[in-house]
Amino acid sequence: PALDRQGFTLIEIAMVLVIVGLLIGVSTALLGPLIKQAKYKQSLETVKAAKEAVIGFALNSGRLPTAAEVPAITKNVDAWNTNLFYYPDPALTGANLCCAVTSGFQVEDRCPTGQNCGTGDPCCKTGTAFIIYSLGENHADETDNSPLVPRFKILQYGTNYDDIVEYVDLSRLRQELSCSAVEIRTSSLPAGTEDVAYYAQLEGYGGCTPYQPWSPAGPIGTSGLSLNADGTITGTVNTSATPTGTLSACSNTIGITGVTLKDAQGKTATKDLSILVYPQTIRITNSDLPSTTEGASALTFATLNGTGGMN
Repeated sequence: PALDRQGFTLIEIAMVLVIVGLLIGVSTALLGPLIKQAKYKQSLETVKAAKEAVIGFALNSGRLPTAAEVPAITKNVDAWNTNLFYYPDPALTGANLCCAVTSGFQVEDRCPTGQNCGTGDPCCKTGTAFIIYSLGENHADETDNSPLVPRFKILQYGTNYDDIVEYVDLSRLRQELSCSAVEIRTSSLPAGTEDVAYYAQLEGYGGCTPYQPWSPAGPIGTSGLSLNADGTITGTVNTSATPTGTLSACSNTIGITGVTLKDAQGKTATKDLSILVYPQTIRITNSDLPSTTEGASALTFATLNGTGGMN
């Protein structure tokens, strides 16, 4: 009974304390990397969500948000409680994404060491609309390597580089916005009548307005018509050899080759068009005949005149 009441010996207590200390040490060593990994994943999701929010804003408004607008549309703080870095192409924050005149900026995405981005390597991305990233655990901007000329360099994530980066090309935004190319919507022109005044208006669609002058402006061959810079076709139809002749066939055609419309960005659409020409309706042009008296012995002659139809 006396032996049953004995407690732990000092050696046993010491061994327990050593084991507990070892367990605490191992847990502490493992806890740091686990926390870092968790913060990385959280920040990665934050950056991806911010990217999608910017895309959504662009699709709804037709432009990119400014840096001041980003906090209102998405979470703008990473797991290390640091604001995300957001850089949009300045030309795209106040203008229509479909029509803004810009070539975007350059991003070097994990290029091989010493790679010259001018060689056309796939890692060299041009035409970037915006870039957004977390500065990582060290809170240092290791991606923007050219403050004066927008150029960003993404490296392999690791000990010496911990920025978490997402970016989007302008071409993707324009595709999702369904930006339409400039086109000539007019598919056919109204028919004309020989020796009669003619008018038609060509119609452009898509692209970026204002459109530049229609071309080739000027006379359309020897048809008597002209294509004007505003896209109207005017004049008096004259497809015969004489100034006021009539057609010698049931119909004729005026061809207009290479009609071109250019939009504000210089993109063009070209189409060949034609005008079907008919002769004037055949009719008698006499309005009255010479008068005569009843019982007159002299004969009175009159000539009836007509026009139109086929000559």
